[in-house]
Amino acid sequence: MQEIIDLSQEIFVGMHVYKSLSPVKITVHSTHEEWEGIKESEVSTPSVLKIEMGEHTGTHVDALSHMSKKTKKIPEILCRYPCFIQKVCV
Repeated sequence: MQEIIDLSQEIFVGMHVYKSLSPVKITVHSTHEEWEGIKESEVSTPSVLKIEMGEHTGTHVDALSHMSKKTKKIPEILCRYPCFIQKVCV
């Protein structure tokens, strides 16, 4: 039986990103009030959020290989640690 290893992290505004990579932005795309056609409301409740982030935000198995030519790439990691081949990372 395959084992699933969850390497995910919470994505949030202000989380650490490497050097000049784009920061995480979370904004309200639309509200329940907009959907219901209410134009002047004292309350605004988000119904859909918009998330912007770089593709390397969060957990990244070979993250160091993107920062230095001397670090190992995924195929080299898999050959050295065959246990990774037996597992599914999400």
